[in-house]
Amino acid sequence: MLSSFLQTAVTGVRGPGTQMTQHLKASGQAVGTGWSLAGGKTDGRAEKYVHSARLRLKASSRFARETELAASIVHQLNQPLASMLANTQAAKRWLTAESPSLMEAIASIDRIVRDAHAAVETMKRIRAIFKQEHLDKEEVSVIAIVSDAVRFVREDIGKRKIPIECLR
Repeated sequence: MLSSFLQTAVTGVRGPGTQMTQHLKASGQAVGTGWSLAGGKTDGRAEKYVHSARLRLKASSRFARETELAASIVHQLNQPLASMLANTQAAKRWLTAESPSLMEAIASIDRIVRDAHAAVETMKRIRAIFKQEHLDKEEVSVIAIVSDAVRFVREDIGKRKIPIECLR
């Protein structure tokens, strides 16, 4: 098998102490290119370069993972906080209207409390992940998940007059 390959002379240099070689078939077709230490001798610069490149790649990967995690945390907390803000504004409107509706204001305040609990639960789960604690799994109703999703977009749905039906 090796006899069908010819190795060319040095076709390029990539920094001190390294050389590029191309592996060719007897027909002249290139089948591979590789970098190697020139003459097997080095002053250590090539190894330092490779080590430095690996460290930079590792740091870049860690930064990308941390950025992705931060974006995920922001997203998970943004939903209940945005809902709390919307419900606070709604409660204020209900209380300052010409004929205030205490029942609607109380309903808005109840939603604020519920959303605050959701944010607290989200933070507990995030903390547990960082502490590598066991997370308790629990059954969740699909209807409850859909209801939460509708709750987050309720104000926008009302403004656009989009009908939503939930079949049980």
